[in-house]
Amino acid sequence: MGFEGLIGGQHTPISGKFMLIFGNLEAFDTFDAANHDTSRFIHEDVNRVWSDARLAHPVSQEAYRASALLPFVQQADWLLDLHSRHEPGKPLLLAGLLPRNLALARKLGTPEHIVVDAGHKEGVRLRYYKRLGAADEADIFSLLIECGFHGDMNSPAVAFNMVARFLRAANCVSADTFRVNWLQPLPAQQTAVQVTHAVVAHSPNLRFTQDRHDLQNIPTKGTVVAYNNDNDNDNAIAFATPYDNCTLIMPSLRQLRTGATVVRLAQKIP
Repeated sequence: MGFEGLIGGQHTPISGKFMLIFGNLEAFDTFDAANHDTSRFIHEDVNRVWSDARLAHPVSQEAYRASALLPFVQQADWLLDLHSRHEPGKPLLLAGLLPRNLALARKLGTPEHIVVDAGHKEGVRLRYYKRLGAADEADIFSLLIECGFHGDMNSPAVAFNMVARFLRAANCVSADTFRVNWLQPLPAQQTAVQVTHAVVAHSPNLRFTQDRHDLQNIPTKGTVVAYNNDNDNDNAIAFATPYDNCTLIMPSLRQLRTGATVVRLAQKIP
């Protein structure tokens, strides 16, 4: 069902203009629910290529796609990047380090969990590109939401809810625009955590010490969460929690390779 079929009679934004852009279409065309990891990208993650140097001389399918989207991205004053996940987990709203985006995340009131982070060393995310990531652009906002697992039937509802609230916050649509019930109940409260460390694989031999899950709280400082190489190897690198009540953000070995971030460590912030 198209966007116009899901909203009321007011199809034209009351201010600005609304652009809905699909990301990596070539990868999506390969989607297989039984083997969904293989359709994450063709050559590389499309959300790691957003730098002028990469876009000026694209060498991957994803960089070419990003170059094609660039004229539209450059027009965006408010950007919402919608993602689904290859691991089960609760929705996460990634706000970056700019205070204005954290303030917007809290104004939206949903989802329950906000993550403040600096991105990945592997490359630049879309929401950090140029104006979107500039500290002095007070009227520019960008958020990324991990809506949930690919196969979770609630993930689309999370996306619709966030789109509706985001457009309303931007004064792009009126409060009564949406014909169907896109808006979901707000959580009782929101919790924000700030990423302080990333566990990056030094080799494909990294393993967690036990099953780890998203938003897991590790109560004691110094708890080893992962080893790179076998546990009984004297040269193994141990990754331990740097403080009490450390929160694990999106631990996963599904995309394990040298240089990949397998989990991020975060602490609660006011």
